[in-house]
Amino acid sequence: MAILPTSKTIDPIVIGRTSFYLLSALLFAATLGIYWRTLKYPYIQDDCIVMNSIATMGPLNAIKAAFLAFDAAIYRPLATLYMAAVYTLYGTDATGFHLLAIVI
Repeated sequence: MAILPTSKTIDPIVIGRTSFYLLSALLFAATLGIYWRTLKYPYIQDDCIVMNSIATMGPLNAIKAAFLAFDAAIYRPLATLYMAAVYTLYGTDATGFHLLAIVI
């Protein structure tokens, strides 16, 4: 005898989506809870150097230089790309840098 669906049948896809969204929200809350204090910290180590070069050269020129300078002391083209995006959104404010890092 086959079991016919009734109005009380629970759709597993809806449960899966709900669990996914709940787990995502919990993960984001845990990450924010752990890293919220970094929002008040300044840039550290070589991030100051990279951010100052982006501020001096401009974001597009800094990205171009980051991808073309193979003999540079610091070769981090993706980090420079990220920091250029941060500079475009927040300027030289380290709070925006840390906030975007938490969200990503």
